[in-house]
Amino acid sequence: MPGYNLVDEPWLAVRPVGGGPPVELGIAEALARAHELEGLVVEFSTQLPAVLRQVLLPVVAHATGAPRTLREKGDRLAQKDGFTEDELNMLQAYLDEHRAKFDLFDPVDPFAQVAGLRTAKDETKGSAALVATAASGNNVPVFASRTDADPLDLTPAQAAHWLVHTHCWDTAAIKTGVVGDDQVKAGKTTGNPTGPLGQLGVIIPIGRTLYETLLLNLPVTPIGVLGAPQWTRGPHGPSWKPRAAEGLLDLWTWQARRIRLIPHENDSGRLKVARVVISAGDRLTALSVQEPHTAWTFTAPAKKSVSALPERRPRRHTQGKAAWRGLDALLTPIRQGPDGAFETSVLLDE
Repeated sequence: MPGYNLVDEPWLAVRPVGGGPPVELGIAEALARAHELEGLVVEFSTQLPAVLRQVLLPVVAHATGAPRTLREKGDRLAQKDGFTEDELNMLQAYLDEHRAKFDLFDPVDPFAQVAGLRTAKDETKGSAALVATAASGNNVPVFASRTDADPLDLTPAQAAHWLVHTHCWDTAAIKTGVVGDDQVKAGKTTGNPTGPLGQLGVIIPIGRTLYETLLLNLPVTPIGVLGAPQWTRGPHGPSWKPRAAEGLLDLWTWQARRIRLIPHENDSGRLKVARVVISAGDRLTALSVQEPHTAWTFTAPAKKSVSALPERRPRRHTQGKAAWRGLDALLTPIRQGPDGAFETSVLLDE
C-alpha cells in the first residue's frame, strides 16, 4: 500500500491573498508560502483549530521556537515576507528529520495513529465514525441522506482532517475495546471524556495571512516549558493512561483516542479510507494552565476554607448567544461579572 506523507502531499486547502480559488499544498509548501496565503479552507469549521493545534502550530514552535518575549513576538509578526531565511531552513530541516512521522499510512508508526490497532474479533467501523457530520451509530442527523450502512469513502486528505478533528473533538462515550488495552472490560472502555477542545470555549485569533495566524496563536513561552509534540514520543501502543500534559506541544497534539485508518485502493487505483478502528485514548488528569485557546472563569471553591483558592475553569461559549455579546470576556484582560471573575485568552492579552 503506498504511503501518503502530509509534509508533501497536497492535503491542505489554502486561499491565496488577494482572492482566487483555493490551492492544495503540503505542510512544507504551506509554511514556506504562509505570507502569501490568506488562510486555511476547511470542510467544517471545527477542523480549523484541529489542524492548527495538531499539525501546523507544533511544527512551527518545535522547529523555530515559540516567542520568548512580547517584543520578539511583535518583531516576528512584523515580518512582511513571512518566515526568515533562517527560519525556513530550520523548518525544512525539521520536516526532513521527522518526515517519516507524517506518513498517514506508515505500517509501523502512522501519523497520529496506532499501527495494527484491532479488536479481539477484528471488527472495524465505517469511516463515518470519524466524521462529525455523518450518520454514525446514535449520531444520525434528522432527514440525513445516508445511513450508517452506506459506505463513506474518504480521500487521504479528508481522512487526515477528520483524524486530527477526532483527537480534538470526539464526543464522550463508551469506546470499543482493543487488543493490548488492559483496561478493557467486556470488550469496551467506559468513562471516556470528550476531546480536549470539547471542554473549552475555543478562541482562535485569525490574522490577515496564514503566517500572521500562526504567530498570533503562538503564546509567549519561556524556554524549557514548551515540551514536545506527539510524533517525537515514538510509536503509540493500544494501551492508554490518565496523565497531565507535559508542556504546550504535548497539550496541542494530545492523543485523545487510539485510531487506525484502514486504506484501500478503489477501482480507479486511488487511495481511499472507508474503515477505521477507534478506541480509548489518553485522558487529561487536569486542564493545563498553559492552555491558550480559551478564556477562563474563576468561581468560588467547592470546599470553603481560608486557604482555598478560586477554581479556574474554561469559559465556554453560550449556545444561541451572539458573538458580539461576549466581547467583554474576550477583550478585557480581567473582569468581575455576576457569575464570578473571568480573564481572556492569553493570546488576546499579549
